[in-house]
Amino acid sequence: MRKMINNCNIARDLIPQYAENLLSDGSREFVDTHCSECPDCKKILDTAMVDIQTKNEKRQEEIWSEIAKKQKRKKIMIKSIIISASVLIVITAIFFCSFILKGNTWFVNIDISESNGYKTGTELSTDMAHPGKDEVDKAAQAVIKYFQNNFGGSILLSLKYDEELTSSNMPSIVFEGDYFMLQEPVAGDMSRMKNNWHWYVDYNKTTEEWQIIGNGYD
Repeated sequence: MRKMINNCNIARDLIPQYAENLLSDGSREFVDTHCSECPDCKKILDTAMVDIQTKNEKRQEEIWSEIAKKQKRKKIMIKSIIISASVLIVITAIFFCSFILKGNTWFVNIDISESNGYKTGTELSTDMAHPGKDEVDKAAQAVIKYFQNNFGGSILLSLKYDEELTSSNMPSIVFEGDYFMLQEPVAGDMSRMKNNWHWYVDYNKTTEEWQIIGNGYD
């Protein structure tokens, strides 16, 4: 009887490892033999086998769930990369259009500080009164728009209100500016950098807008 009890204790110690399939052939054979003769230990073994099967199934579910999560994260990452690449392509296209197809005015420095008059566009005539800063600013914006539409492949660097030339060309507003040509200069033009370029802007009373009437070197 004592031997049977000892065998039960040994078998029950080995059953968890038996269920995990971690025993040597000899130990496994001992558990099989004992449980075939001991109903109580057989019940414990059966319970352990059910538990380990449930545990393994749960572990499998967790593994597949983790795989599914990784695949989902991978899809999200790929989608993010595609979106980022698409945004980069769009930005590059905008950059290309801005710098090559259209005149670029991102870096232009506008100086209208010397404009200290009071006349509005509709009031300007051939008198010597200087236009107000609001009108000079509107005229400068007209130059920028004109540059963007007509000076593709170039960068407008500066635009300064020229009070002296404006006085001698009233009612036109005159700006002096510099710009740089990204593209190869035209035949006979040896420099890409255009310094002291002049812009002549006049007020159209019909459209009530400032418009470019001329540009170039004096």
